[in-house]
This record gives sequence, structure tokens and C-alpha cells, in this order.
Amino acid sequence: MHILIIPSEEFIPHYNKLDGIFQYHQAVILKEAGHRVGVLSVKLSFSIPMIVKGIFFKLIGKKTGNATDKLKSSHLLKLGFKKVVQPQTFVTKEDIDGLSVYRVEGLFFKPPADNKNHFSWLRAGMVCFKEYLKKAGRPDVIHAHNAIYAGMLAEKISEEFGLRYILTEHSSTYALKLADDNALKRVKLAYDKASGLFAVSEAFAQLLNNLFSFNRFHYLPNVLDQHLERSRYEPLKQKNAKFIFLHIAVLLPVKDQQTLLKAFKKVAAENNSVELWIGGGGELLEELKSQTEDLEIKDSVKFLGVLNRDEVISRIQSCDCFVLSSKYETFGVVVIEAMLFGKPVIVTRCGVGQNIVDEKVGYVVDVGSEQQLAGAMLKMIDEHSKYNPEYIRDYTIKNFGKEKFLHDINKIYKSVV
Repeated sequence: MHILIIPSEEFIPHYNKLDGIFQYHQAVILKEAGHRVGVLSVKLSFSIPMIVKGIFFKLIGKKTGNATDKLKSSHLLKLGFKKVVQPQTFVTKEDIDGLSVYRVEGLFFKPPADNKNHFSWLRAGMVCFKEYLKKAGRPDVIHAHNAIYAGMLAEKISEEFGLRYILTEHSSTYALKLADDNALKRVKLAYDKASGLFAVSEAFAQLLNNLFSFNRFHYLPNVLDQHLERSRYEPLKQKNAKFIFLHIAVLLPVKDQQTLLKAFKKVAAENNSVELWIGGGGELLEELKSQTEDLEIKDSVKFLGVLNRDEVISRIQSCDCFVLSSKYETFGVVVIEAMLFGKPVIVTRCGVGQNIVDEKVGYVVDVGSEQQLAGAMLKMIDEHSKYNPEYIRDYTIKNFGKEKFLHDINKIYKSVV
């Protein structure tokens, strides 16, 4: 089967190998299973107001402080002209692990604004699809990821070329109420025309069904990174070492590391042989470091920075328990990665934890509850030996591994085609 995947973010660009990573995991599995897989990757750069401003500032001898400063006025004029009149010249093709990836660099027609760039994104996406159609042929089905904007593009392609598409929603935009009514109307149109709608957690599917007043979203979780699933399974934890809690996430308010640190303060007060490792970077880094000083737990909390894939594996193997403190998650892939290596977990009822974790895997606590989180962490220290790493690993592969994903997705694609 010929499958075209359209992410709403870029697909594994050279400067950020994590963009589009979930779609990459699925695409590689589909390709290895014998499907022909293509990918469209849309990027927008520069805007018409930005180019006009850049040229004007050059005329009066000033700098704008953006990328236009690096280009001459003639180059800016040529760039703007080509992006408007000859957008197909900005389409390129590359091969990534046997996947045919078509990239396009489009133009913002207005200044960028969150969830409001649909015209520019769809224009660039259609240009890219038409080049794909010429060179790679007509796909049997399109799999779009997130309505803003890949689902909107799939709907437009379907309308013009009669292709069917399914849509998987990953975005926390709806739970966090970040889309206005105009965007939601366009999202609803993309949903209405889709041959199948899926969300990466059961709670998220229910949220979307309630928000859009239908019952069409179904549960289709993300799949494990095959590098991790195939990695050698062995604990690196040393006996008699401190009990280590691990947390990996972007350091943002929605991840609620502030509550995690407050809870850990209570844990450290009762057990002086415990550490909290925090992996990730983000806008709250310095604030969180200051919080550890204010709470007098600085010596027991280690900030690990941004971790690559091998470092994530090593840190998971070396910890005793993984902790997720988020206010909201659509899936929480790092939780199942920890479970893959047999680690028990503590998670909040953030939209995903309650669906993944049972009493044989770990504990679930209320969002924002410092007391419950501290209690679960102390209980984990006392009862850690009751958790069976082999069971946790087998449970994770059974529910989120390659074979489960292939069984589900092949059934979906066949029903659409």
C-alpha cells in the first residue's frame, strides 16, 4: 500500500531530529512491513511584511535584527518574488531511512501567529503535494497528524484529488484552549471529511468528541521508538546506591516541575538517601534551579540538561522510578519508554496517566497535588521491590510495541482503502 504521511511539524530536519519523531517511528515501521511510504514536510520562513521591512531598513541604513540583515535588497526582492510566483522551486526531495521525504519552504503572507497561518501553510503544502504526485504517484491513503495544519491540507487534497485520509490528533491545543473559533471551524471541516479520526489517548479522544459534539475519535496510541524496543534490556542501577527518581520533560509550566520539587522536598525530609534527576531544557530552567535553593534541596536534585536518545536510555536504566508531574499530556511517550526498561512510574491524572498505569505498573495521583505526589514517592521507596520489571516491560511492548501498532494501523488503512 502507498501511504503518504503529513505531519503538522517539520519531519526530522537536520537542525532538530526530534521534530516529527513520532511520525518517523510510525513511518519506519510501515516501511519495514512492506508499505511504500512518503512524507510531506512543510516549513514556512520569511513573510511579505518582513521582506518589505528588510528592504526599507536597508534603504535608510538600519538593521532589522532578523534574517533579512544577511541578504542584499536585490536578493530579498528575488526571494519574495520566487516564493510568491514560483513556489515549486522551493520543493526538495531526500531519502531518510528508505522514506521519500518531500520538503517545501513556503512564505508567510502575514506575520506569523499561533494557529492562524493556515493560508500560507496550505498553499505551500499543496505545492509540495503536486510535486509529490508528479514524481511519486498517487498514494492510496493519506495519514495526517494534527488538524492544524496537516489535517486541513489533507482535506484540501481530498477535495481536489479525491483521495481519502485519516487523521491522528496529538496536539494539546484544544485542552489548553489555544485555538479561536475561526480555527476550530476549519478543524471541524477537516474532521468531518476524514475517513477515520484517532487520538493518542482515550481521555484525549473523549475530550475531542465532547468538544466537537460527535463520537468519531478513537484511541490509537503512539508506538515505541524501535531503537528503544530493540535496545538491550539490562538495569544499570548499582546496589546500595541512593533511590533515584527520574523526570524528563521540557521545562514549561504545563509540565508542573514546581509541584514536583515541592513534593520532593517532603520526600527528602523523611529520607536522606534519595535523589531527583530532571532531564530537559526550557524557559523555567533558572527558575527551577532557584526553587531548589529556596527549598534547600539543591544537593539532592540534579539537572541533566537536554538528553539525546542514548542518554535517555542510560538515565532510565540507572533510575529506580520515573515521575511525570504534568498538568496535561496528550500521550506522554517518555512514560512508556521508562516502562519499556521495566521501571515503575508515578504519573498525574493529566489525560494519559490514568489510562496507561495500573497498580502493577505504578501510582496515579491528582494533578497539582503536592501531598499526593510526595506520598506516592515515599510509598514507592518502601514498596519498590514488589514491582516486576519483566512484567512492566512485557505489558508495555504488548500495548505500545511494533506488532500492536501494525495490527491496528493495517486494519485501519484497509478499511479506508
